[in-house]
Amino acid sequence: MIIDPRILETKVSVSPRIFGLETEYGLVAPSDFGGGVVKAARELLRPKIDYTKSGATFLPNGGRLYLDVGAHPEYATAECIKPLDLVAQDRAGDLMLAQLLTDFATSSGTTLKLFRNNLDGAGNSFGCHENYQIAREGNFESWKDDFVSFLVTRTCLVGAGGVITDRNGTHFVPSVRAGLMTAVESASSTQDRPILNTRDQPLADRSKYRRLHVMLSDTNLGQFPTFLKVASALLVLQFLESGGSFADLRLADPIDALHIVGNDLSLQAEVELLDGRRLRAVEIQALMVSRVLSWLGGQTASEAQNHATSVLAKCGSFKKFLATFEVPELDHDSLISQLSFAAYQWLELCVILLGEDWSAISGRIDWLLKQEFFSQYSSSAQGNWEDPKVRVLDWSFHQVGGRLWPELETRGLVASLLTKDEIGKTLAQPPSDTRAYVRGRLIGVAQELKLAVNADWDRVYFGLNNEVKLDLDDPFNCSGSLVAHTKTKIEEIARAEVEGFYGV
Repeated sequence: MIIDPRILETKVSVSPRIFGLETEYGLVAPSDFGGGVVKAARELLRPKIDYTKSGATFLPNGGRLYLDVGAHPEYATAECIKPLDLVAQDRAGDLMLAQLLTDFATSSGTTLKLFRNNLDGAGNSFGCHENYQIAREGNFESWKDDFVSFLVTRTCLVGAGGVITDRNGTHFVPSVRAGLMTAVESASSTQDRPILNTRDQPLADRSKYRRLHVMLSDTNLGQFPTFLKVASALLVLQFLESGGSFADLRLADPIDALHIVGNDLSLQAEVELLDGRRLRAVEIQALMVSRVLSWLGGQTASEAQNHATSVLAKCGSFKKFLATFEVPELDHDSLISQLSFAAYQWLELCVILLGEDWSAISGRIDWLLKQEFFSQYSSSAQGNWEDPKVRVLDWSFHQVGGRLWPELETRGLVASLLTKDEIGKTLAQPPSDTRAYVRGRLIGVAQELKLAVNADWDRVYFGLNNEVKLDLDDPFNCSGSLVAHTKTKIEEIARAEVEGFYGV
């Protein structure tokens, strides 16, 4: 069975889906900084945010920057269709914030520190939220539990890893975020910490779309786990919506399972399924991706389970099953290529993790890389996780604008999918195939003209009196003619404001 984008385009229909990430950052200010961390956060973002109007701003790259509850700077990517665009958008947020840190230090003489992690020194949690567009009239309730099982067990592949202190003492875990989740679903993200936030806020045409808001994820350091996290979710959503099923892999208690998976460094711990069987998280992931691969290879989603089971039985192992595929090329412009590449990598990771030697993939899994790094470079990690040096080292991995992670990238110890130049361009360049293109380009024009902007995801107003309104209920609307037409109206308003101000 060969996964070839040219073949897949005729064998399976993968519909474009809008998705994005929200990343909350931890901020540390000097103890003698007047106003504390709250004022520090506001001043750090002031060059981008006009607080007289709002606590947030939309950016020319299509993303959004704002100050969240608890003085957490938060960056939301533009709406994306392709996983690599999402990775570029996500990393562009880090570049932007790193520059703000440098500028703040230069202007104020005060050094602030930002961390791309999920837990501060006082034990307060902040997250990385995934957002996926699904159909309003879809069959979500029928496969919701299947998707939750996927998300929970996916943690063994995309956890960021970290040192925590709990009732078992201080120790290293694959996922810091996993142990903090308290509910499978909830409309509240403050009273509960749910896997799925069920608040109905589509940020698009309410008659057509819902927004699936996923809250259990760690904030990844590497490009690869970020890519795999969203690409695997896109594959699973399409698979389930097309009639595929993981019903036999549903978890008996998703929260209990998540806590187990998030603490299991050996990947040997088993979680209980709804039917009473017990399997390891990586085994469940391998079974899931095998069905997805069978579907990508031309089976209908409903037939994929039987087909994957049959092929696996003939092969005798996941490793031999993997060998029936050719490695897909990664095309930066092709959605199907990126999803095919992700599916292959997903199964390959599972195959290697089911074995004994994981060294070949540490650069693709954040928590594995961190664990290996601790073991090699910190004698304190040999059973003494309470040593302050370990905490400092852990935080060094996550520091925005820090030296440790870039050094690992330079040495080729982590898997990179995009160059620095490709990421840098995304600071001012929105994705070309979603409404972010329209919004980002026009906001850029308005900023150059110093014209007032009042924006949200699905609408934008331009001018002091909101003279020009842009409706973006359709998240796929990337019309160049709409940009050109609205740009003309914006320029007219800007001229009128200047003439009125100077009495011309």
